[in-house]
Amino acid sequence: MTRSSSFGQNYEQSIVDRLGIWLSTRRIVRLTKSSRAQSVGDFGCGYNAELARQIRPLVNKVVLADVSLNQELLDSAEYDTHVGILPGVLENIADYSLDLVVMNSVLEHLDNPVGTLESIRTILSPGGILFINVPSWLGKRVLEFAAFRLSLSPAEEMEDHRRYYNKRELWLELRSSGFSPSKIKIHRHKFGTNVYAIVKVDS
Repeated sequence: MTRSSSFGQNYEQSIVDRLGIWLSTRRIVRLTKSSRAQSVGDFGCGYNAELARQIRPLVNKVVLADVSLNQELLDSAEYDTHVGILPGVLENIADYSLDLVVMNSVLEHLDNPVGTLESIRTILSPGGILFINVPSWLGKRVLEFAAFRLSLSPAEEMEDHRRYYNKRELWLELRSSGFSPSKIKIHRHKFGTNVYAIVKVDS
């Protein structure tokens, strides 16, 4: 079933959500600075695009894509907004136009993760970077316990998960999408509950 609402649209964020966002945001802001990216895409950015708001002062251009965005973002000249389902909505974004693409806790929700990654590889400029964060199998246990037993995070987000990852599984999807093995760096973080990759496009 295709979702019609984006993260944070229909509920208040829990303490689990806020902690996860804070940990990811710190890492992605550092990557934005160190890579000197000037054009950034946040795909699956969430209804309020909280991460993108942190990045916006650091770069010249931010592109947002999700199934829904709040009206403030849609009306703002600060962002290039695209509303629709991944990967189809990415067809509206020019090839080789972004220095950095972020997919933070998005891939696990998609029906077509490899197709989405293939589109992102085309959108990234030569030498561009993809940052991707996904929950691990350990994360599955933690997230589902927090959502289903403790009601500390939205159960509908966990019900929407299509898959979980270890480092090997994420590597295989990135490789199937056309990224070069030498450009894929994968790590565990958030106490092992997540796996993240920093992937460069061939120059």
